[in-house]
Amino acid sequence: MKLVALTAIVALCLTTVSMGQCAITNANNPGASLTLNGTNGFAGCSGELVIMNFTSDQVGSPFDICFGPLAAACTPLIDDAIELDLAISYSLFGGACGQGTLPPVGLGFGAASMDFAFVSEAGIGNLNNLQAGAVDATDPDGVSLSEVSTYAVAPAVYPWVTVGDDANLDLTGDACWVDVNFYGTTYNGAFINSNGEVTFASGTSDFTATYGEWASGMPRIGWAADLEPNNYGSITTNFLADGFRVDYVDVAEWGTGGTGVISYSVEVSTSAGASITGMIEDGTWGTTGQCLGASNGSLGTDPTAGAGVSFDAILAAGGGGMGLPSDMWVEAAGGMVSGAGSSYTNILFPAADGSSISVN
Repeated sequence: MKLVALTAIVALCLTTVSMGQCAITNANNPGASLTLNGTNGFAGCSGELVIMNFTSDQVGSPFDICFGPLAAACTPLIDDAIELDLAISYSLFGGACGQGTLPPVGLGFGAASMDFAFVSEAGIGNLNNLQAGAVDATDPDGVSLSEVSTYAVAPAVYPWVTVGDDANLDLTGDACWVDVNFYGTTYNGAFINSNGEVTFASGTSDFTATYGEWASGMPRIGWAADLEPNNYGSITTNFLADGFRVDYVDVAEWGTGGTGVISYSVEVSTSAGASITGMIEDGTWGTTGQCLGASNGSLGTDPTAGAGVSFDAILAAGGGGMGLPSDMWVEAAGGMVSGAGSSYTNILFPAADGSSISVN
């Protein structure tokens, strides 16, 4: 059945343009109601599950759910309004909005309330607005239209943009953040530092990597040194379903003109625990000091009494180690940490604390 009347119906338009082009705006009603995660507006992250619910009391009547951009000027009906640009909107069931063979309300679903699950993706442009409609002989327009529901999708990847030297990016409160556990504490944010470390509780602009600050400062994990990512290489934060990962790619030792290049990733997540992986160094690092590993800072314990560990030695002894959950595992050096990015490329803390370590 071709729904001529429904060419005034449903639109799932995904746009950041606000509604308000119409003197008449629709409200969800018994004839047609559409929500996203229980509301008429949804702001989420790329990869996040969205539940779209459609209900209608017009069981057996054809219905459609459309998505597209909001119209520059809406099409007012008698008591409803088409708020999508139908010329460039699409039906959830394929083809143009309100056209073709459309399913009846309730068919195949066993009820007049239907849930559609989808994963939100960034880069959808203005196709983030939705509107639904069902043929309704009791409505003055011959069709009941829902209100428009809009979802905004934040990117899962947070590029490092216009960061200065010795700077931080505070992820606290970011819409895509998922709380993580590090050394037994749950954090609602982290600080991504341009000098190679991820810290918790507070950020740091210190460009000198020292064992003392790792033992007495804030909790942290990474491969810290005085780096120059504002001119060489990149730092990208990836929001995961159960945590986050920071990729330091081809970042250079500060003041060298682009030499002393290292790459690696720091991840803290439920699935990975905590880790420093994919470590690579190009063999040109100079004399800038480095610190590598993980520590709970002033909240932790140091089983080496200030001497630090040797990841090369751990690797030579089989690659594994055990400790207290509060223990720090940090190696400091006056230049390149021995073996980092060459004899070993990964340091894993499966419990996201000091209780165990794997070097490979």
